Amino acid sequence: MRNYPHQPSESNWTQQYGAASTCLLPRAEVTDDAITAATNRSFLRVNATMALSSAHFAYGLEESTPTVQGFFREALFFYESMERHGVPMSIVDISYALSTALILGDDARAKRLSNLPRHRYTHPEVMAAEIMYSLLEAEMALVRGDREAARKLSESVNAALQDKRTLPGTVREVKPMSALLRACLDADESAWADALKLRNIAFGRKFKQPELQNDAFGAFDLHVLGVSRLARRAGIELRSESVYFPLELLETG
Repeated sequence: MRNYPHQPSESNWTQQYGAASTCLLPRAEVTDDAITAATNRSFLRVNATMALSSAHFAYGLEESTPTVQGFFREALFFYESMERHGVPMSIVDISYALSTALILGDDARAKRLSNLPRHRYTHPEVMAAEIMYSLLEAEMALVRGDREAARKLSESVNAALQDKRTLPGTVREVKPMSALLRACLDADESAWADALKLRNIAFGRKFKQPELQNDAFGAFDLHVLGVSRLARRAGIELRSESVYFPLELLETG
């Protein structure tokens, strides 16, 4: 197992990995009838989440890069199936799907996801502040190549970060990611490095909380890896000294 600052349990992760990876529904069993039946739609989200969790556990438990990327592809398949068949998606679903497509270097799927209107990822049971939507949509605009829209949305995020009504926890979550996106917009390698350090520190602290210590998504920073694809395309040289930022997962694409 990799050496993590937040010290997850190897036995716990091994157990969770075994459960998640063996419960994945094979693609061959996914039929249009099964997907479109309202009572069966939830299995797509469950399978997407299990595949993405398996990718995280596989990396943390030092499985091969192709194994991790294989789970990424399975997750993206199920997220795309949700979108294609009109299954209600949330901001969490679309964010995970977009990050996965970017990590895999799948431009076509990333652009398709980035063109979805907001109502397609606004779920009645998932509440999120406006700043979270603006942050995601700034990233989506960058993926589409709409730099003007990305900059306007980035400015909106910055204004919300200065607003005293924005919750401190939201500020801690959003501020480093907003800085990373601005660095991509400006092709500013120094600003990228500074923001990445802050994000890595915040990420490790988040998953050091007892209730999150053994969470799969603490294995690496999915969102930063996705945005790093955009940074690389902006000409920023990527470097990593953190277990949370495994550049080897960007080998494809």
